Amino acid sequence: MYLTKAPTLTILVPIYDGSGIMRFPHSGGPYFGLHCMVDNAFPLSRQAQQCVAKFFGRDDLNDKFDPVAAIDPVLRLEGEASSVLFLMKPKGSSIEADPNWFTIAQVLRSLPSGPNRLAYMKALQHMAGAADAEISVLEVDDEVRKRLKELASETPKNLLD
Repeated sequence: MYLTKAPTLTILVPIYDGSGIMRFPHSGGPYFGLHCMVDNAFPLSRQAQQCVAKFFGRDDLNDKFDPVAAIDPVLRLEGEASSVLFLMKPKGSSIEADPNWFTIAQVLRSLPSGPNRLAYMKALQHMAGAADAEISVLEVDDEVRKRLKELASETPKNLLD
């Protein structure tokens, strides 16, 4: 059982839409995902399953999602309670995603650089099956981004010519 001092749980649940695109429901709040208060008397996986079932208003969903991982680092924002990011995976396709829910790319772009974005990137690694892979992340400032775009525009499209 995973114990935490964080008072809240943020559950990230990938749900596929009709086009096969993975989207993520959000119940509001400071962190992206579904939210509930932590009760250390129960396993986080059970609490996450109950939170997902409650969000969708369906009691039959308790056994339709598998826990994947509790992601470190713990989510923290100034003036907000800390939260454990918990990744769940649906079994089958019992729910179709709302096309207005964010994709993981939109989630990552909406986050400022720092430990919270890193936690969501680690969740992405788990979703991609690369949780054990060592991946380095480099934040690029605006000056470097501008120079890279200039270099890309100067480079011929076909380097073999």
